[in-house]
Amino acid sequence: MDQDLKVVPAREPWNRGKLVGQKSPLRLKDIWAIRIRLQAVATWVAHARLRSEDFMFPSRLRASPHLSTRQYARIVQSWVRDRT
Repeated sequence: MDQDLKVVPAREPWNRGKLVGQKSPLRLKDIWAIRIRLQAVATWVAHARLRSEDFMFPSRLRASPHLSTRQYARIVQSWVRDRT
């Protein structure tokens, strides 16, 4: 019996050329950059004598429109930038 075999072209893997597996740990300069930003926000909160209700995720505490964490971080960053 003669069977007609179809040749299926090889597909390119979806992750070809991409980094896969475990990610590398944070570098020391990245850790310090994060730490300094956190200290700046903590200093601003202490200086402004704010309570957690005043600056932590207002949409979770009061009936207000939803505000994502990223949007909130940008707002806080602009507050800190304006104060310095």
